[in-house]
Amino acid sequence: MVFYNHNYIQDDALHLLPSNRAFKYGDGIFESCLLNEGALPLMAYHTTRLMQGMQCLHMDALPHLSEKWLGDVIKELALQHGYQSARAKISVWRGGEGLYLPKSDSPELLIEVFPLHSTPFSEAPQQYVIDIYDGLQKAIHPVSACKTMNALPYILAAKFAASHKWNDVLILNTQNEIADAISSNVWLIKDHMLITTPALNGGVEGTMQAWLLDHVEELGFSASRKSLTISDVESADAVFLTNAIKGIIPVTRFREKAFTNNLPLALLRDVKTLLFA
Repeated sequence: MVFYNHNYIQDDALHLLPSNRAFKYGDGIFESCLLNEGALPLMAYHTTRLMQGMQCLHMDALPHLSEKWLGDVIKELALQHGYQSARAKISVWRGGEGLYLPKSDSPELLIEVFPLHSTPFSEAPQQYVIDIYDGLQKAIHPVSACKTMNALPYILAAKFAASHKWNDVLILNTQNEIADAISSNVWLIKDHMLITTPALNGGVEGTMQAWLLDHVEELGFSASRKSLTISDVESADAVFLTNAIKGIIPVTRFREKAFTNNLPLALLRDVKTLLFA
């Protein structure tokens, strides 16, 4: 079962036309949300980013769109599928026809839920090796901060990482600074300071990134946002990635530099206590 344009329908009843603008032009945005034991801990951040993305792409507003309304739909879908925990995907695209110039700015909405294939916010120590991808650099533009349906930089980065047997890669922007990773934001720990990328640097503005910035003092740290270079990563005390599904992902190696994951794992434990309280 899925939720499409204000109706719950079976998956096989969903029929999208060839004129669909998400299919033809990637003219839309999406959110990936964690449902954890019936709770949606980052829903406020997802709702805010979704609304901001629609405004950035000049779409009309969705009637009834709110944190509670989206949460209720996701929980109902999870109930129908028998999931207590799940990954939910909210997709919004510009409806109607047209070529590059759309004939309408009215949005369409699709919400789906999927089973989780790994434990969210896992504390299990693991090797996590990353490197750099500069094959398709991210443009520094407000649209780059949106989670758009045009995911080609991340698809190519993921293929590049897999071909080298790396777990992830850091994607550069057009100024050769770090934009983000394949599906995560990038953080460094340096002298007990948490450092992440600035708001307009070519990377997607992350929901877990925003939550961590809002709660950093409660976690016993200070934080800053600044442009990050490869040398910054190499000189950091620790490196970790964040996203809404996995939470905090400690990095154990970047190129020739090995990192211990003690600090990120300790931070992860404190984040779980605060986020899932």
